[in-house]
Amino acid sequence: MIRWTTRVLVTLLLLSIVIVLTIEYAPPRWTAKQVQRVLNERLNADISVEEIDLHVIGANPSIRITNLSVSDHESPQTHARAQIASLVGSIRLLELFSGELYVNEVAVSDGTLSAAIDVHGNGNWQYLLPQDTSTAPSSDEDAEAATSLPSIEQLLLNDFQVEFIDEQRSLDTDLLFTMTGSTLEPTPTTMDVNGSVNSLPIELGITTNLLSSLSEEIEAVTLGFNAQVGDSDFQGDVRVNPSTTPLTLYANVISKKLDLDELEGIVVGTSDSTQTASGQQDAEPADESSKDSPLLSTDPLGLATIASFFNGAIEYRAEAIQFSAWPLQSLDVRTEIKGTDVTINPLNIGVAGGEISGSLLMDTAAAPVESELDVRIQRVSIRRLLNALEIDNEGLGILGGQIKYWVAGDSVAELAASADGGMFMLMTDGQLDALLVELAGVDLFESVALLIDPAQNRTAINCAYLDLQSDSGVSDIATLVLDTDDAVLLADGVIDLNDESLDLTIEPHPKDISILAAQTAARISGTFTDLSVLPGQTLYARVAAAAVLAALATPAAALIPFTEAGTGDDSAYCDGLISALDDARG
Repeated sequence: MIRWTTRVLVTLLLLSIVIVLTIEYAPPRWTAKQVQRVLNERLNADISVEEIDLHVIGANPSIRITNLSVSDHESPQTHARAQIASLVGSIRLLELFSGELYVNEVAVSDGTLSAAIDVHGNGNWQYLLPQDTSTAPSSDEDAEAATSLPSIEQLLLNDFQVEFIDEQRSLDTDLLFTMTGSTLEPTPTTMDVNGSVNSLPIELGITTNLLSSLSEEIEAVTLGFNAQVGDSDFQGDVRVNPSTTPLTLYANVISKKLDLDELEGIVVGTSDSTQTASGQQDAEPADESSKDSPLLSTDPLGLATIASFFNGAIEYRAEAIQFSAWPLQSLDVRTEIKGTDVTINPLNIGVAGGEISGSLLMDTAAAPVESELDVRIQRVSIRRLLNALEIDNEGLGILGGQIKYWVAGDSVAELAASADGGMFMLMTDGQLDALLVELAGVDLFESVALLIDPAQNRTAINCAYLDLQSDSGVSDIATLVLDTDDAVLLADGVIDLNDESLDLTIEPHPKDISILAAQTAARISGTFTDLSVLPGQTLYARVAAAAVLAALATPAAALIPFTEAGTGDDSAYCDGLISALDDARG
């Protein structure tokens, strides 16, 4: 019995030695053909391997694969393809005998991966995915085990090219990756990426603990990066804890320059040449039914789902912005999500020579979602805003003001119809068409003179002031005053966002005396899509109220600094607001 057992053991030992020697000294091309044949029989792909060189004798068994390629045997040119010129790996034999897989090195050199998504959103790598999903992880433990990595002392990726086309978003990406990493803590992983997206050059440097977090019990993944995308730059750091639900995320990103004209093609994709620019589409004949169609969208915005994105905060600051569509100058924004509370504060936007700053608070647990908006507008040039929109208007000046609203809802229409709050707005340093002002005052002598001498076709806007108060989507114009050198225009009325209607009365009060001058009012009423302009009633009762005029002084004076350009000269334009109203009243 002992002799028989000894023979079996010796036989097995000899057989093992033969197998090891066969693997060790097998010709690399022969080994590659055997592996290639087995893989092609089992997978729905065309796999080609030039050489597989195995060395299993020693403390560190290794493998070298040369010229490996994977493609679809039916459509190799249209489906995802992968090629690797060299793949080298080695393990520690001693740790393997103790039940642990310890990889000394994995090095991939000169690789290419080509993939694409068609216009329907289908990836061309579907042929590589398993058709039988019965082997998918059935529990959280299985899923965690499937994503964990063995101990890898050194992972090298040298000149690995990724070509990716997304036809849905019109993106053409060509990037070259170089990476050095390890799953052993605290060794960081570094990556350099160079290439282009839609012909826009990209340079990206990343330092992260991602690989070590996949093999060790690390609560947070950290990532620091420095990127150059065309003329735009991005520097910052990100910290993510994916073990929480929702995940915990903190990010801080800074750009010295942000070129939105270049990035627009990446963010929204290349625009369709058959489409015209926004606001410049060919006009279509309007039918009668369009007059009854609401302008404010009733489509859900999905505000209640925002709090499910993450817990934490994201801060972004752009010191200089290039954007031809809007005269943006800078941006400083912080978004924080804590449970069901969403806070955007601060929100500072440098625009048109001034700044729009404020905050937005959202309670997504409320049904409907409740929000609070607080905005300040300081020294914003309306002229520059309109010029950016290719609207030729040199008349309007510097705008300042305060806006505060409480809203509830999940669509633009619901938010507008629920608005409680109001706004104070002040404009200085502007001009209006003098002929328009004189015609509004029905001064025939002045109107004829302006027609004869077009050089005098501008009149200065001393001050324009708006006090708008809203309750449940109904906005009452408490005060609207436009004070020019020639006349004071007053307005009163209501704007109802519930049914998208308005009823306004505008009344001019000429400052000059003319036997042919008359004070008439115009009434603008109807829905936003079907307005009518008719002669209206005068505003004498409102103008004559001294208490209303006196009440104007405090909010108007408080807004003057919001329109100053820094010298204080503009303040004088609104110093005479009350006296101008008194003159108009008389």
